[in-house]
Amino acid sequence: MLREDWREGSSIIKILKQDRWFVDFKWYKDIYEDSWVEWCKDKMIIGPPRHRSSREEAELDEDYLTMDDIIRHCRPWSKTWPHPDDHSWCKVRAVPDWAVKEFLENK
Repeated sequence: MLREDWREGSSIIKILKQDRWFVDFKWYKDIYEDSWVEWCKDKMIIGPPRHRSSREEAELDEDYLTMDDIIRHCRPWSKTWPHPDDHSWCKVRAVPDWAVKEFLENK
């Protein structure tokens, strides 16, 4: 069973609690009931390992990240994504057909 306070035992908890994004989340959480993961997806901090489609971005908070955030976080992370025509990741492990289809449709 996963403990509710699992972050408290983490070796990086002090760093995490001082991070601007986490501080913003804690303030936001007092108003809304999103999880840390949901909040990070909405703010475009995390997401699928590919470029988001316009349809996906339409519902997200595109204005949250600063240009420094994009340079520090998004650009290095996007360099790890496969090329849009590279579907080799589908063969690495058993990826459900629906997931492959959804990925290809959202390019």
